[in-house]
Amino acid sequence: MLLIVTGTGVQAQTIYQCRNAAGKVTLQDSPCPDSAKTELTRKSIGQLNAEDRAQPFVIGDQQSAKRLASSIVCPSLRQTYTANLAWSERAMARGDAAEAQRAAEAIQRTGAQISANRCE
Repeated sequence: MLLIVTGTGVQAQTIYQCRNAAGKVTLQDSPCPDSAKTELTRKSIGQLNAEDRAQPFVIGDQQSAKRLASSIVCPSLRQTYTANLAWSERAMARGDAAEAQRAAEAIQRTGAQISANRCE
């Protein structure tokens, strides 16, 4: 079993779906021109996460509490994810398929937590 995980920087990008007067639909990374109707705007996960983190914390606000908890939990989750990757690499180097499988499952669980907490 071979597990390869690569990290890439997430670029903030908004995609605009535009329809011109003739009915032609285009997707572009800039706002639709005045002659076209904007039908859909989608932001990348990275952009949504960045906007979420940029919001101020308000005492008593449930969303603020989630963002604060995320800012506390994320460094630990990143550290756990890195440790799990190293565990997987050691298991693969030894040829221990069962250990590599357990490490891969730990990587998946940690990755899911990272995603749920909107960590980057």
